[in-house]
Amino acid sequence: RRMVASGALPALCAPAGRWLAFLVAAVLCGPVTAGVYLHSPRGSNNKLNEVSNSVRNRMRLFDSRNHPSGGYQVGDNCNPTCSDANGTYDSTMPGAGQGQMYFYEGSILDIEWATQHGCGSANDNVHCTMVLQYMCEDSAPGLRDGTSTDRIPDTTAGATDSQYGMHEPLQWYKDCQARMRNKGLYSADQELTGDSAAHTRQNPTGVRNGYECPEERDYYPYWHPTPWRDIAVMTDDTGHCSYYSWNSQNVRDYGKCCNKNHLAGTGECIQMTSSAGLGPNSFAACQNDRQSGTWIETGNWGVDPPRCMVAPYSRDNQLADVAAPYGVAPSLELHPPKFSWKIPGDVFKRLDQDEATCVLRMRYNISSADYDGWTVNSLFNGDNAKVSTNPTRDFVGFSKDAGLLDSNFKLKLSVDTSRLGGTFEDRSHSFRIRRRSLSSSCKGANIYNLNTKGRRGDIVQVFPSVPYDFVPKALELSEGDCVHFQWTGSDANPVDNTGNGRRMTDRTNLVEMPALNLNVPARHGYAEVTGGGAARPTFRTMFPDEATVRRMAYLEQELDCSSGECLSSLACNEDDDNDHSSANCKLLNAAPAYFDGGLVRMDKPGQFPFISTRNNAFGFGSQKGVIVVKAWRMLFIVGGSAALVVLIVFAVLITRWRIAVNADWGKPESSLARSFLYSTNCCFLVMEKTFCSAYPFTSALLLVCSALFAVGYWQALDDGDPAPFYPLAKGCGRVLDILCNLIFLPVLRNLS
Repeated sequence: RRMVASGALPALCAPAGRWLAFLVAAVLCGPVTAGVYLHSPRGSNNKLNEVSNSVRNRMRLFDSRNHPSGGYQVGDNCNPTCSDANGTYDSTMPGAGQGQMYFYEGSILDIEWATQHGCGSANDNVHCTMVLQYMCEDSAPGLRDGTSTDRIPDTTAGATDSQYGMHEPLQWYKDCQARMRNKGLYSADQELTGDSAAHTRQNPTGVRNGYECPEERDYYPYWHPTPWRDIAVMTDDTGHCSYYSWNSQNVRDYGKCCNKNHLAGTGECIQMTSSAGLGPNSFAACQNDRQSGTWIETGNWGVDPPRCMVAPYSRDNQLADVAAPYGVAPSLELHPPKFSWKIPGDVFKRLDQDEATCVLRMRYNISSADYDGWTVNSLFNGDNAKVSTNPTRDFVGFSKDAGLLDSNFKLKLSVDTSRLGGTFEDRSHSFRIRRRSLSSSCKGANIYNLNTKGRRGDIVQVFPSVPYDFVPKALELSEGDCVHFQWTGSDANPVDNTGNGRRMTDRTNLVEMPALNLNVPARHGYAEVTGGGAARPTFRTMFPDEATVRRMAYLEQELDCSSGECLSSLACNEDDDNDHSSANCKLLNAAPAYFDGGLVRMDKPGQFPFISTRNNAFGFGSQKGVIVVKAWRMLFIVGGSAALVVLIVFAVLITRWRIAVNADWGKPESSLARSFLYSTNCCFLVMEKTFCSAYPFTSALLLVCSALFAVGYWQALDDGDPAPFYPLAKGCGRVLDILCNLIFLPVLRNLS
């Protein structure tokens, strides 16, 4: 699971001390059915644009160890599609592979995933730790998805060839190949065929996956500088959170033995290699060859340490939403395991630009309690391994019976020491982080990303991926916050995958409806306003105008904006009922897979359910969501007004009391003080001559009831309910709540 290597090999751990590491899993290149799958943002699982439910090249970018059917193709932005109806995908078409998502700095992005073996402190079957990280082009220049499913060659020509996908830079992998591995690590009875950092228990033969370094992939925190920034660590044992925080590269440097001559000539630190071949991996070893190597500690990102928290609970063998463990009352709000990430903007300073290309990575480590991952080390390798591969013996300890042909009652366990305790991984396709515009109405507001997940096909065809849905499915925010509506999809889905609209294509729109339990959109009924002015809907929408409602529903299929001026596209034929025709705009066939609805400021409180008309097929699949905009402006006005009244009454009473005690206090010299005294006297006379003076408690109760009625009435207006007296009923209901409590509480007191 995790191990401390310092006890086994102190020289490797100087000067930093203890190293916490993940244990690794799965036989290299063998069939694997477990893993972790990113759903949002779209996890690639090494897929790109293959027209298949399974990944074509599992070594393209990284070593996932996941089932080959997992993952999503890269987003497309062809107009209208990158594939024809016969199942041919053309990666050379304009927009192919260009449906890249972007997120504004400071915005909130919900990351969702599924795990095969479960996780969480309440899951006693496994121990688990999950690490979320991201990497941008400041530490990985040339980061890209590519257009070919071939693995990138480990050459300079390959690194600069845009057809190949690339995450980590070439030099990162070359340093890994040239560096001695940490020989203090536990490798059980696995026989590693090499001594470089490219050889680990999980990768004993040193197979290359993109430019990923196997040792860094399998162990966290790593003991050399990496191109990855930490986001969060989710674990079933938060007692180690301080260790994760202190040793994250977010807050500290790590060392590397640099080639002295290359460093002096170019200023670039590349791994030093010795005359024997592999270069040092520790400060002490680097100091032993000072003529060739220089130890440099670097890499501190200068940002906050990763968040450390309890991993969300999920059952093993489920790949399902988070549910309550056995014996615990189930939650009414089940949802996928998720983490809400606030998009950082520190990369802008390093690049001196307003946009950066990045990639997201999730590593999922599981283990059993057959050995203590915090103490086991290289002393337990080989014949001393805590657990051996496929052991055969009499585990139960039966006595021999001569009548049974001297049977020893042996049993064979199906154990693979490269699987017993393991790390799985998934990565997103590339995305961009963008600086906020200072001219935007959302420049100082909270921004929430509303995206989609899933791909074309029924639940069996897409498994372990998922069918379409919105992310988040239920988004709660406050008045004045902004939502960035954006999603992407692929035109390279298999031809036979079930779905609505043109074959092979992912398409999503967003149309509001009265309630989540309905399946028919709300009729907004935009009507022309007599005497001029903008048309107003009869249905209360969350969007600011008709143009935004139309764009979300119709995806601008009716427009052609390629020339810079949006004109009629002439792409739609309302009489065309061919499901696979690009002119059938009713099924969104004329729209690209990528859609950017832009930032929308939410200024109308209420609950706003919505669906995708193409993908919400009752009995087959559901794609629904809801945005809840919480009212705070009216509450602020009512609360502020009530507080102001209380302050005025308090000031009047205090002033009258001071005058009664000291008559001279009522004869101030300054004009400001006289004005204040005059105002308080007027307020006192009003209070004395009105209903408030004779019935102060009744007056206070009326004030409270009026405020509650206003709150209930306002919130009911935001629900969009068609009933004409619904707001009045909700306002009166709030009043009845307080009145019933005022009656009920004294009754309870008398019962005692």
